Amino acid sequence: MSNQTDFTQVNRNEWISLYEKFNNYLFDTCSRFTSKQWNRTSPYIGWRVRDVMVNITQAKVVNFWQLLDRAMDSNPVAPEEFDTFLRGQREVDPRKNIPITAVLDNYMKEYERLLNFYRSIDDNDWMKPAWFFVGNMNVRGLFLVEFGDNVYHLRDMLLPNGLWKGLDPAYTGVLADWFMREYRPAHFRPENAKGVDVKILYRLSGTGGGSWTMTIRNQKCTVEKGTHDYDVIIASDVEDLVAIALARTNPVVGKFARHIDWIKGNQRKTEVVAAIQHYTGFVAAMLARKIRMGGNKKLGIMVNRKCFWHFYQRRRMTDDRILKSRDAAQ
Repeated sequence: MSNQTDFTQVNRNEWISLYEKFNNYLFDTCSRFTSKQWNRTSPYIGWRVRDVMVNITQAKVVNFWQLLDRAMDSNPVAPEEFDTFLRGQREVDPRKNIPITAVLDNYMKEYERLLNFYRSIDDNDWMKPAWFFVGNMNVRGLFLVEFGDNVYHLRDMLLPNGLWKGLDPAYTGVLADWFMREYRPAHFRPENAKGVDVKILYRLSGTGGGSWTMTIRNQKCTVEKGTHDYDVIIASDVEDLVAIALARTNPVVGKFARHIDWIKGNQRKTEVVAAIQHYTGFVAAMLARKIRMGGNKKLGIMVNRKCFWHFYQRRRMTDDRILKSRDAAQ
């Protein structure tokens, strides 16, 4: 594949090839972990490294297959329940002590099954309407959600073990373009954007960096590649911006939050931990200047806080998208 940075111009076979190489690297690297490395705390919601591995394995079974089956049946309507925080917690908790070799074997089995599915469909199926907790998308979007999620889960597992070497340029540019142009706008809350008229320039550095201009007007959010007129400018490294958006903070924060007595046994423990990590991570990033804002800063902070769903609000966002999906289907 050429040095393509437009995610829409990467074809299905090219995406599959990128994903296959990435997953083989993930498996080969993680299969060499020691027991101590598997049990270190990751930056992801206070889970251990092995819990993250269980999560990305079981997510294929309980989340993506359900949605892919619906898409293939031309029924991209939201399921009755899709609380990814609870779903992940329900899969991880009973598997906390199973042999890691069994987890790795299951990961490769599910990964091969998923890739075989994507190889078997045609390009029309690839663009079939689908649903995810961010709302309506297509089968390609489901693929990219999992690819991007696994990239950051690999980071979750390597970072606490001192093995993370940064994002791979082979796939980061196109995934960053997808994140900015499709995934980020999917979190928009039009009901909270009445009267908002703003252009925000994202100037991102590092691997996969570039410029994207977000326009919010008439309760709609669009993002186009390149630098255009703007009211607010946000500068950050690609990896830092996405990590902060996904509440990947210091592992110590997540470990501390998960062991607070008053949330022990709480069904919403993951949600509470994610909220703590979100706020501490955002403040720390601003203080460390990992995110820098220029122009109308007050407007930029208001838009980010009010006009978009955040990682820790995933359950509420999902409920909102489920309701809208069903209303649209009627």
